[in-house]
Amino acid sequence: KAPFKMEDSRFSVLSSGQLVIRSVAYADSGVYHCVAQVRGDIDSMSYRILVQPPIIQPADSEIIKIQKNVGEPILLPCSAVAIPDAHLSWILPNSHVINDLSNSSKGYLLENGSLLIPHSHVSDSGYYRCVAINQQGSDQFATRVSVNKMASDRSSKRMKFKKRPGSSISGKTEVQVIDDDVGSGAGEDDKPPSKKIHLKNHEVSLKQKN
Repeated sequence: KAPFKMEDSRFSVLSSGQLVIRSVAYADSGVYHCVAQVRGDIDSMSYRILVQPPIIQPADSEIIKIQKNVGEPILLPCSAVAIPDAHLSWILPNSHVINDLSNSSKGYLLENGSLLIPHSHVSDSGYYRCVAINQQGSDQFATRVSVNKMASDRSSKRMKFKKRPGSSISGKTEVQVIDDDVGSGAGEDDKPPSKKIHLKNHEVSLKQKN
């Protein structure tokens, strides 16, 4: 109840109703409910807090790797099997968070938990983390995306042939070499295996501090 402050407590509530948590810990992750009551009328608002542990770069063998060309869409699958249901979020290389409440024009969280970036850029290269969280805990995995810069038509390779005596080939004839592999990039090797995040009571739990 506002205002609230207790010595030796990391939690306090300002007179404005704001909750302040000092020295936030990983165990503080969860759902917080703000309840307002005026003359018998009650309203509430819920906030889901995810406290990130110190970032430890996972080993390359544990990371799904994807290669794309500029302009191609990036589709990263992620699903969660959790009791209770888990809330999914994607953390982008620039530390921006995308979830069902914070989609942007650049990336979207689909209903199945996948992240979709319709048009990729070189700046989209980096590590993407899918994070699942519920009241029991959280889990995550990383995907490394490399967006390669494609050569434009103007910068494609050209070879010129000099006119030889008696040759019927014009001295200005050009042969344009185009890489046949430049296409949709939707080969079977590009499709990453979907990875399920299991959040179960006996696997992930948060211990309450006394």
